[in-house]
Amino acid sequence: MRIVKTFINGFYMELFISNEEIKDKKIVIYLPGIPSIPKQQAYLKKICDNNTITIQLRYAGSWESDGRFIDKNFIRDLHSLLDTVARGSFIDIIKEEKLTFNINETILLGSSFGSFVVMEIIKNNPLINKAILFSPIFSLKQLDESLNHRLYKELLTELEINKNVYRMDITRYKNLMNDQIIGNHTTQIEKFKNARILMFQGEDDELTPSGILRENIKLFNKINLKYKIIFLKNTGHNIFSSLKYQEYKIIKEFIKNG
Repeated sequence: MRIVKTFINGFYMELFISNEEIKDKKIVIYLPGIPSIPKQQAYLKKICDNNTITIQLRYAGSWESDGRFIDKNFIRDLHSLLDTVARGSFIDIIKEEKLTFNINETILLGSSFGSFVVMEIIKNNPLINKAILFSPIFSLKQLDESLNHRLYKELLTELEINKNVYRMDITRYKNLMNDQIIGNHTTQIEKFKNARILMFQGEDDELTPSGILRENIKLFNKINLKYKIIFLKNTGHNIFSSLKYQEYKIIKEFIKNG
């Protein structure tokens, strides 16, 4: 397993590559929740195989990436990044070596806030229609006000402890939580009719309760969305740490055949 550290369009990323000799690859790009610590390497390695590269990125304005977090070009810059990644050319900034692959499919993996971003990308990018969502969010405003406030407090705490982890205008964060930066996906559900989505939801998740997802199922069925939901018992918001062999098998089968 090779881990390649690289910058593309100002975004810092880590690539997990199992076999460099096989040039035809799918890529799975992981978009994390917020606040988050980039510590999912062990989990992403389990998804990686000879035909799949997994990528852990840092949002613009967070951790090592350039820019400001959730600035006015937040989504546009992600679209541009994905277009560049799909070309399959990467520079290993440690070894100063260029790696080139033939990328035949891009799949997005989003956790919590990351799932919200993933759906915004799919809504507006006809070339990407396959996604895996952990603790999916279709509207931040849909979350209970007290939970919304808790997330806000957690992010503020993170900002106070690590002032450079998220470089952002707190007013824009408030707008984000009111669906003013990324809109409410449930009101535009028809835009996802060509998508294929695999979702994992913890039954004991307090931050994004399973009841919200169950309500949204009615909307999915209205447009005949191609989806599968795995409800995990005795599981909270952190899906990655709860996944077992069977769940990884489902994920890898979805990546392969979807």
